[in-house]
Amino acid sequence: MTSRWMQALATGLLAVLPPLCAGQTVLNLASGYPPGSFHVQNLMAFADDVRQRTGGELQIKVHPGGSLFKAADIRKAVTEGRLDLGEVFGPSLGGVDPVFSLDALPFLATGYESALRLWRQVRPLAEKRATAQGWTLLMSVPWPPQGLFAAREVRTVSDFKGLAMRENSPPLKKLAEILGATPVNVESADLVSALQDGRVKLVFTSAAQGVDTHIWDNLSWFYQANAWLPRNLLLANKKVLDDLKPAHRTALLSAAGAAEERGWRLSRENAEQSLAALRAAGMKLGQLDGSTRARLDRAGGALTADAMRKADPELVGVLSTYLAASTR
Repeated sequence: MTSRWMQALATGLLAVLPPLCAGQTVLNLASGYPPGSFHVQNLMAFADDVRQRTGGELQIKVHPGGSLFKAADIRKAVTEGRLDLGEVFGPSLGGVDPVFSLDALPFLATGYESALRLWRQVRPLAEKRATAQGWTLLMSVPWPPQGLFAAREVRTVSDFKGLAMRENSPPLKKLAEILGATPVNVESADLVSALQDGRVKLVFTSAAQGVDTHIWDNLSWFYQANAWLPRNLLLANKKVLDDLKPAHRTALLSAAGAAEERGWRLSRENAEQSLAALRAAGMKLGQLDGSTRARLDRAGGALTADAMRKADPELVGVLSTYLAASTR
């Protein structure tokens, strides 16, 4: 399944659904990401899969780009039952429960294999705690590994000092402070305006989001730091899901499983395509020197240790098991 095919599918399926027929159920799914994002393309394919599996009796209408709910409001809308399904940035749920934001711990999982091991370890506890919030956790799909975009060349750790660094999670804020940068809170939906206004000069994000935001218009350097792989989560209101016909619920859950597997594959493809797009746009691709990388790794270790101290026993167990397996 190529990205070109997925783009065509997303474009076609964004058209208005046909009139509701007797026996049909329509669920609304909101995402804050643009239609061209591989995450939204995957959601469109998920919706089409549900339609096919149910013979058209269950329809999912995808609303991308914050068109139904702004990204920051999606989790609350799902919780309150005003929205059936919603895609959220996992680390944004760290304030609800840190189990949802372990993927944002810098340098805990730095590649697809380690990120998948972490997710498999975390998932049972994440699903349990999602249920306690009134959600069903349908799937989790990672962004490509986070790199560092910078307004100027970063040669040593001292080059971070005083630069405004974007943060959108407590660990990232702490990382900025460790590096001597000035943390500035900017959510994904506000990143473009923050770049245009010059509010941030350092941004840890994926090459994919760099392409989506045309980040080269404001920042000229990119370093593939492989810092972490944050995940998007697809949440469903638990009552809405429970109220579906059993066959429809089974079809939706099966389609979600297929979408998660496809999403990880699309993420890998997107990582390669986005890096090529950055090169084509004229960005300068640099390499972090050994001392800078070592400093980042030590900062990541300190942040993980801090998370362990603050975690509840169940979460400590999850992290301990993952870390023990990672050192073998």
